[in-house]
Amino acid sequence: MPVIAKNSVKQRAEDRFRILQLLLNNKSLSEGILGKLEDPSQLNNPELLDQTAEIKSLVNKLPAPDLADTLEALPAEERHALWRLVGKEKRGKTLVEASESVWDSLNRRNE
Repeated sequence: MPVIAKNSVKQRAEDRFRILQLLLNNKSLSEGILGKLEDPSQLNNPELLDQTAEIKSLVNKLPAPDLADTLEALPAEERHALWRLVGKEKRGKTLVEASESVWDSLNRRNE
């Protein structure tokens, strides 16, 4: 049974890393998720659509504590982009796990 748990932990770490990699290495991805692209035609860019779908899939798989850790690792803009992809049913559990600075950052953005 410990082997399964280790693989699960390893997979979750890989999923968190992939989310960070996508959001931190592609400014257009965050801007697209937030509706801030300078060129609106980029909203239909297949690469951005695929990457957004990949992040959504990873977000749906990750438990709330892992999402909270991922949010904490991101700068504000990317944090808000990721938060947009977290479903309403998972938001409360994720916020409970997040630090106060993440709470403040997300609340300031919504004011």
